[in-house]
Amino acid sequence: MVGSFVRGLLITACLYALASIALHWLMGVPLFWLTGLLAGLLYGVPYLGMLIVVVLACGLVVGLGAPMPFLFVFDINPWLHALLVFLGIAGLNLFFDWVVMPRLVGRALDLRMHESLLALLIGAKVAGVWGVLLAIPLGALFKRLIRQSRASPFATEPTQSELSSPPEPDPDQPNHSK
Repeated sequence: MVGSFVRGLLITACLYALASIALHWLMGVPLFWLTGLLAGLLYGVPYLGMLIVVVLACGLVVGLGAPMPFLFVFDINPWLHALLVFLGIAGLNLFFDWVVMPRLVGRALDLRMHESLLALLIGAKVAGVWGVLLAIPLGALFKRLIRQSRASPFATEPTQSELSSPPEPDPDQPNHSK
């Protein structure tokens, strides 16, 4: 179960890195490769990872200026450009946190989308940042425990000999085969 969670998180982080590189390139962030790869590496660190990427990307836009116009068309004030970069990064992060990650990681852990989102909401409400970090694995664990508790503890699988041998005749029933 832990391996599935880590695998899902790594796939999500790689997709986030690719999406961040594309977004930073479209938005005219200098060194977009660096900021996009850093965003993918820090995706698993809630809040702090996004904060580092936002400060770096916006600082590069204000400090170095944009190597190309915003969305290839608009030449705008660096501070407004930094604000738009912040909004773009925040929007991408929200999309990945609320749509992509629950689907990918939830599928790896056999959680449906609504179960993943419910786990995230409860985790955030109960334990804040740590709750968000542990919500999906704990949600999968609770789902597995509930499934196992529903199974009857007395139900047993028939053995091979029971499956292959014909049923024994009931002595109380009259035998009419003669």
